[in-house]
Amino acid sequence: MRHSCIHISTAPGAVDTISFSSNLVNTIYFLVNSVYYLYMSNSQPTARLVLALFRAFEQELLQRFSDSGISDVTPSHLNILRHLDNRGMKISQLAQDAALSKQLVGRIVKELVAKGYLAVTSDPQDKRIKFVRYTTKGKSL
Repeated sequence: MRHSCIHISTAPGAVDTISFSSNLVNTIYFLVNSVYYLYMSNSQPTARLVLALFRAFEQELLQRFSDSGISDVTPSHLNILRHLDNRGMKISQLAQDAALSKQLVGRIVKELVAKGYLAVTSDPQDKRIKFVRYTTKGKSL
């Protein structure tokens, strides 16, 4: 069974390593319990612990993609994919939700379109407005 680990600084100059199995449910359960334990020991601010949990989850997700033969999705792609509504949305709203510039979101969306995960259409009323939605391949992620 594959194991992963995350590193959490519990005090200035100290780092704890937390290992976990690749079973996603067990991983999430273990990480939430670890965050709770570290929170209760007052060793880290809550926001930092939640961020560590989120990053570990994202790493696990990318590893699962890779294990399934999907090696072309990056963390920046995940940032767009996780904010995209299942019904699709305007690039401007996607940029606002992701807290990124429209230019950066447009660039990442173009990469995801080229990989076949997203499709972009223009608003019939106003061609300047771009609407982003998942393709069938994107929904399969």
